[in-house]
Amino acid sequence: MNEKPNSVVGRFRAREDTAGSALATSAPWLVTTEDREVAEAISNLYGAQLRPRPKRGHVHELLVESSDIAAITDGPLVNRMLLTAGCEVTHACDGVHFLDPMAAAGQPCGCPTSDFERKAAAGSGSGPVPDLRITFRLAAAPDAGRFLLTSSSWDLAASLRAMNHAPSGARLKLTLDRKVVTTRSGMTVSYVSPVLRSMPLDASFPHQLRMAA
Repeated sequence: MNEKPNSVVGRFRAREDTAGSALATSAPWLVTTEDREVAEAISNLYGAQLRPRPKRGHVHELLVESSDIAAITDGPLVNRMLLTAGCEVTHACDGVHFLDPMAAAGQPCGCPTSDFERKAAAGSGSGPVPDLRITFRLAAAPDAGRFLLTSSSWDLAASLRAMNHAPSGARLKLTLDRKVVTTRSGMTVSYVSPVLRSMPLDASFPHQLRMAA
């Protein structure tokens, strides 16, 4: 398989399925790729089944029931916060320092220090929200290519900060965490957030799947 530099072969997303009003018992990853060989590798590794993608027949879609994905980072872990006005970005930071514009890069951004206050500011429209990007390879099939995970999850942002700028090639675990909460009205709701955790250096990966050249 010929891989273009800096390209991605597929995307991972958090996906929560529900049946009626019942809470889902699983929180699978939704994986999409335009490469049939990559789709078959995902299916073989995780037992995922291909799903039809209406109106986009060239895209293969799979639900991966395994919530833990052993990964090897391939590129920077982008932990960014953005505030926009329409299509214009008015504030870009990492929660502590400005990232843009270049003239202000590295200077204190003035954001609150706690996630509670950051969420409150974001909810009122006065503060930025997470804009996260992780590029990685599957530890069980590194030559399948680079995958991308983008998210606006506050939980993922917190876990990225805990990684302390892990270098490219770090061994990490992508996990889907489910939280169930009861609202003031008495309604029980659940939500799923992707999080990133470090893996011990001596952790064993599943058997590796080799892709055809």
